[in-house]
Amino acid sequence: MRNNIVYECDGYAINFSDSAKASGPHVFLDNIVYSRGNRRPIRQGYSNLSLADFEELLGGEGNLSDSPDFTSLTIGQEDFTLRDNSVAKAYGYGGVDLGAYAVYGPSPAGAEMDEASQCVQAYFDAYMARVRRDGQAEVVIRLTKAWDAPLSFRLTATAGDSREGEDFETGLGEIVFNPGETEKRVPVDFKGMSAYDELVALRLVPQSDAAGALCAFQVFQIGKTADAGPDMEAYVDAASGYGLVTFDATASCDPEEKIVRYVWIEDGDTIAEGQTAEAELS
Repeated sequence: MRNNIVYECDGYAINFSDSAKASGPHVFLDNIVYSRGNRRPIRQGYSNLSLADFEELLGGEGNLSDSPDFTSLTIGQEDFTLRDNSVAKAYGYGGVDLGAYAVYGPSPAGAEMDEASQCVQAYFDAYMARVRRDGQAEVVIRLTKAWDAPLSFRLTATAGDSREGEDFETGLGEIVFNPGETEKRVPVDFKGMSAYDELVALRLVPQSDAAGALCAFQVFQIGKTADAGPDMEAYVDAASGYGLVTFDATASCDPEEKIVRYVWIEDGDTIAEGQTAEAELS
């Protein structure tokens, strides 16, 4: 975790599971974790930790728990530059400023878009999306304007615990915008059954000198699915064509958290809810 900003979150600023802790070594460097009035905003296993405690746990440095004092957080007038008296000035490793504008460059907030050196910018139409483990998501990529020559990009996985080719698959190489095109829709198939593959951040990487990537990350939160075990057979009533089937998930467990919902789905349609349930199936 490096150069992240977690600001005034509801609930925990960071939820660091025991399985994540055991999967080190870790890097925890130059992050801003600010939660006003909450001195222990980090959840590690069953403990609540301060930023200093968490930093010591991971061997991190340069992390800030005070407000970075952004110029403006007014909705519609956001400006994530740092005020002159901000404690985030020169706070980071090597004396660099901590803050979004210093790390990511031109963006809709905190910098002028016309300062970008590229002729046209590409961006995702959403920052975050949710998808089922066995589902398909559609990534929508847009250009700020049409261009008179082909522009190419690649999708790469830059963060998360899911692995391309094993847990998700884009099924294509370069994404090419032909002259005049301003939108592309890319399917991403999610698969895999590991209990911990829950997140992936895709990055849009330009392959053409004329193109840049503006706000070029999209994060997918991947819903857990359960292995229901071997197939079962049930007998249907010959007259009605339906049989009553009992669903039982009492053996299901989540090693890290409490299960919050049980949903039984057939061909994309919800047919029952609850840890145990009954439904008539044809």
